[in-house]
Amino acid sequence: MPTNEKRKLSLIVLALLLSAGCGSSDKPSIYNITNPEDLGSQADNAVGDVLEDSFIPDNLLPDGNCIPDCQNRACGNDGCGNSCGECEEGTVCIADAEAANCKRQNCEPGERKCDGSRILECNDFGTGFDLAGDCALSSTQCVDGECVDCTPDCGDRLCGDDGCGGSCGECDAGDNCIEGRCLIPCESPQCQMAKFCALSDGTEALCGGVIDCGHSLQGGTLGNYFNIESMYNGAGVLFYTDTNDSVVTTNNWELASQSKGSSCASLDDKNNPWRDAVQVRFVLPKGSVNQQGATHYVALYIGQTWPDGIAVEYYPPETPPGSGQPFHTSYTQSEGTAFVEYFSDQPIGYVKIRAADDPDFTMDDFEFGPIYHP
Repeated sequence: MPTNEKRKLSLIVLALLLSAGCGSSDKPSIYNITNPEDLGSQADNAVGDVLEDSFIPDNLLPDGNCIPDCQNRACGNDGCGNSCGECEEGTVCIADAEAANCKRQNCEPGERKCDGSRILECNDFGTGFDLAGDCALSSTQCVDGECVDCTPDCGDRLCGDDGCGGSCGECDAGDNCIEGRCLIPCESPQCQMAKFCALSDGTEALCGGVIDCGHSLQGGTLGNYFNIESMYNGAGVLFYTDTNDSVVTTNNWELASQSKGSSCASLDDKNNPWRDAVQVRFVLPKGSVNQQGATHYVALYIGQTWPDGIAVEYYPPETPPGSGQPFHTSYTQSEGTAFVEYFSDQPIGYVKIRAADDPDFTMDDFEFGPIYHP
């Protein structure tokens, strides 16, 4: 038999053997491909996230039949116009002649950012950043992924952006950088009155604490009849009364409270007990200006309570006592030292302790939660 006829017979036999296995589940099917050069584009149209996958297998038969090949290919085309699998949303199929896999997209292709002086650019697939330049070579600063002439300016900032894409410093683990300051969490045991802190949502606040009527913010011991109305401004707490001839001062009455020692109440200008309500305003001091503040927790001890109890009223930040109604009122028991505590979902801007009916009114250990600007 001539050589050409033998070759044709061999190809026919091979094709028959391959087609005989098409019904088996563990063997690949054979496809007839009219134009082998179109193998890649057919699969690309079938899978939306395939990028430039023009894979053509080595097992393309001379008669136009094709055996699909998905070895090492989790996505992309199978070389015969069909798909080896689709990628999940947010991933992209990265394919070449050797393999095809779904990769997570972490950035927008072409997106640029700074890493110190270096410019990083997101690759064409969105799977990561590649080095695109270094501004240090041109004695410039990298800002938003571009080299610009810029002079870093931190001033008294200890953290955060220096204005040129760099950093003014890093905060300790767990601290928050707010307006150039490293602030500890407000719930930290190290959070002390008159110190700024960070709420869980990153909001700036003042640490909460306890005013015991016996000590200043600096820890000094106070005597009797010491005016405390503005003494705790640095901690965000201002005491005041309804009338001008009454002030909130310390006294020597000792309550059954945590701190013991002296307490405080409203007195007239002759240091006599004054039946005037003690009011509290929460503020957030900013230099010489007090911004209106708010907290969500208030507690205090009240001594020698009136037979019908003493009312403690809570007002929102926008409604001082006298300009509207409280959104909540607590009442003490009718005798002895009473402990009043209130957790509020609504911001508390003011507290009013109605002492008018009790000639022996006094209070101690005024406790409050973190104070923030509502």
